[in-house]
Amino acid sequence: MPFVDDAPFPPPSPLPRPVPIRITDPQYRGIAIDNRYIPATDLLTHVEGSSWTVDYYSQVLERDTTILGQSPHKPPQFQQYRRVRHLELKVTQPLAATQEPNTKKMGYKGGANLYPVLIPNQGDVFVAQVDDGRCGVFNLTSTERKSFYKDSVYAIEYEMLDYATPERLRDLEVKTIQRLEYVRDYLQCGQNPLVEEALWQKLGKLRGRFDSILATWMQQFMSDEFMTVLVPGQPWATYDAWLVRALTELFPTTASTRLAAMLQLNCDGDPSMACVQLWDVLVKKDPALLRFANPRAGLLWATRFTRNPMFNGIRWSGIERVVYPVDVEMTVDQELAGLVPLADDGLNETTSRAGRLEDLIAVETLSGLPYAGAPLIYPVLCDDCYVLSRHFYENDAHQSRLELLVREYLEGRVIAPDLLAVFCDTWHGWGALERFYYTPIVLLLIRAALHRV
Repeated sequence: MPFVDDAPFPPPSPLPRPVPIRITDPQYRGIAIDNRYIPATDLLTHVEGSSWTVDYYSQVLERDTTILGQSPHKPPQFQQYRRVRHLELKVTQPLAATQEPNTKKMGYKGGANLYPVLIPNQGDVFVAQVDDGRCGVFNLTSTERKSFYKDSVYAIEYEMLDYATPERLRDLEVKTIQRLEYVRDYLQCGQNPLVEEALWQKLGKLRGRFDSILATWMQQFMSDEFMTVLVPGQPWATYDAWLVRALTELFPTTASTRLAAMLQLNCDGDPSMACVQLWDVLVKKDPALLRFANPRAGLLWATRFTRNPMFNGIRWSGIERVVYPVDVEMTVDQELAGLVPLADDGLNETTSRAGRLEDLIAVETLSGLPYAGAPLIYPVLCDDCYVLSRHFYENDAHQSRLELLVREYLEGRVIAPDLLAVFCDTWHGWGALERFYYTPIVLLLIRAALHRV
């Protein structure tokens, strides 16, 4: 019979009381201050108001200069202006007609916002079109900075002094000591939108030459049979995959109808074609990448590429030769497979249409331009380096002017438009190989000069 203990069990220990929830304010942790300056010019392009394009005359003020409006009887040495052509005002108060009670002379008053491209002062004037096609001369009556930030919009009010008579326009022209051009596209890109008028005229000529040179180049070197650009002057149809890929990355297809229709043949089956070369450096604009670039290139038969007919392969395109790297640094897969990529031979030289390259332009044309004493260009086949000479790859003192401009581009410096104009005037006389390889570089430099002033 089992033993039964009738003694009561000890009472269970009570559960711990729950901790009450305390509702308090979060602990103050201070303010993290970021003292980096982030320009607000991108947002300032969206300013309230309707656009009104004017020719603005900003006073040149000194410590003892009296702020006055235009005074036709005042000598030019006592009243000077900086003219900004095509400046954009954002009108917030449309022109309201006024009339003097005694003379019954009509006038206008209004208000607008001004981008922070310059500081407006009371007494500045601008010329703009009014009423029936005539132009009026307006005088700023008040200016106000709208915020304490570095990039701040200015609110201005103005009234018309008189119609733009020949006497008033002549007086403004005589008193103008600096002429600037307002470029709104530069403001949207975060650049200084005020450009010297003489420089802007040079850039305008380059802008006009860009489209015509690109169209002519595509017409000369694009094959209607293969629908892609081919290296000229060669006994076999020769294709440069690196240049074709660079064209699609550097220039929009809208720049040329032939560029939009150009085929990019597939050479990616060979790992050696993925090596770093000159066009990679130009597209990425990375001068440090030039240290890894393969400086030499030859030709390889297209039958050495993959037999896979998919993806527009080069082997079945009908093209016989492909520009191929020489002494390329092999990938680890090539080393494991024991593959040794070898180019067969090099390109054939082509002659200049104008004789020697040194005779393309007169010596007087280059006087006063940058890099005095340097040749304009080197022949593409002056040595065994790809496109540019060994002087460029080694960065020595014997580079051509084109190679020195490429250095300026890679380092992000301003490119001289005068020297680019010389290239535009002489490129038609270069040899076929020089036109084929150097013209895309010149077009790239023109585009960089237009966006870097």
